[in-house]
Amino acid sequence: MVTLAFRPSRVPFRSRRQAGSLQVDLLVAMAILVIALIPLTTAIRQEQQMCRGHYYRAVAMGIVDGETEILRAGEWQAFELGEHEYSVTAQAGEQLPAGAFTLTRTETTIRLDWIPEGIGNGGRVFREFLIPDQPWSSHHHCGQRPFKARAGNKAESSLLNA
Repeated sequence: MVTLAFRPSRVPFRSRRQAGSLQVDLLVAMAILVIALIPLTTAIRQEQQMCRGHYYRAVAMGIVDGETEILRAGEWQAFELGEHEYSVTAQAGEQLPAGAFTLTRTETTIRLDWIPEGIGNGGRVFREFLIPDQPWSSHHHCGQRPFKARAGNKAESSLLNA
């Protein structure tokens, strides 16, 4: 029969001191790593939220611009004076967070807004245009009112408006 006897090994004082020093070094390195990672993680999260907000705003702008063109083409006449909930048919609207499209008609203007619920969702997007004084004619471009030149002197003005 074989009997093994274990003797506690004696670690010299110098080695124990070195081992303790190594543990302190490791602890300091981990603390530096954690202190560096927390702000980095926070910065990445904030940048992610900012990018998401810009994306939502870009989607909302595209939808509002497209719907404004439809309204400028004459669809605005279907709305009475006042504020109305406006429904959009764009599939891109599914990408937006909770919010509402509203159309506001006054005697002289039409305004289409996208108003998101909460903050960090891109912010409010709106387009506004003047209601035309006369029916659209073929020489108006993109549903805009006729251009009136504004010049600094009479000579330039007479040339531009001729």
